[in-house]
Amino acid sequence: MPSSHVRPLAVLSLVTALALSACSGPAAPSKKVTGAGAGATRAGGAESPAASGGGRSSVTFRGTSALTTGMLRDTAERMRRRATAQGLTGVRIDTRSDSVVVTGPAAETDRMRALGSTGLLHFRPVLAMEGPGGPQPTDTPRPRQGRAATEGLRADPTASPSAGVVPGTDASGALDAALQRLFTALDCSRPGQRPDGTDGGAPRDPVVACAAAGDTTARGTKYALAPAALDGADVDAAKAVRDTQTGSWQVRLSFTVKGAAKLADLTGRLALNQAPRNEFAVILDGAVLTAPSVGQRLTGGEAVISGSFDRRSAAQLAALVSSGALPAPLSVAEVTTVPAA
Repeated sequence: MPSSHVRPLAVLSLVTALALSACSGPAAPSKKVTGAGAGATRAGGAESPAASGGGRSSVTFRGTSALTTGMLRDTAERMRRRATAQGLTGVRIDTRSDSVVVTGPAAETDRMRALGSTGLLHFRPVLAMEGPGGPQPTDTPRPRQGRAATEGLRADPTASPSAGVVPGTDASGALDAALQRLFTALDCSRPGQRPDGTDGGAPRDPVVACAAAGDTTARGTKYALAPAALDGADVDAAKAVRDTQTGSWQVRLSFTVKGAAKLADLTGRLALNQAPRNEFAVILDGAVLTAPSVGQRLTGGEAVISGSFDRRSAAQLAALVSSGALPAPLSVAEVTTVPAA
């Protein structure tokens, strides 16, 4: 997800209020997880007179590297699914020789740009974290930007942590020299240093990352993270739902059978650690949306992500997750607007 795509999201406590314009969502330093029960096509339905008012805009996306015809087709189809899932009406998505063009109401330009977010989702154990004010003792409570709770999960006392040195750490458990250098050098208050737009490295490698730029409470927080334990392929479905008790919007994730098993293994290992190493970060396109803490091994297959979502941001996040990652990162090559007559 290019850094100009998806900002207001909140994933797993996620984007507590990002603006979906750059592939990130608010990230929360930490939350508590508890167990508990090719051609053109129109997306989102026919264009309405109301939607067409105020002029029309076209957003042209190109790959950051050359895209094959098949990749362009797949990219456009995934973007259509996202538009439909969000209820984005009056939008047309076309493929051209080297680009994908999204055309729709000028008032929806930001949401059209967000359709091009890469959508890379990873779940990584936290090795270290530091807020804008500098290092904090591991036993000191940190402010939360939201809440991430898992539902439909059962506590399982049979945690079975695996032994061995975690990649990114040395024999003593401290960050190894290479990861420590990256972590020390990273300044999340400076956009130019933020590794937004990718996961910062291969899934099997440790990485450093920043809290999503749209998160007002965790802004500037940085993380050192272990290799990914789960990714978007482990999520079977995502849906924006409204909590019947609080009225707040959430994103409900349903994991695949393999994904649920991986989550149980991950939480079983993390539950034995002290903060912040009992937390896992949910990363969307290189930005930490949330880092919930774990107190017990959880089994089951669903998770509810809560934050300061509204209907639109919850739908955007669910659409990104459900549609899967785009075949390759995109950048916005051109935006044109034609005023209403």
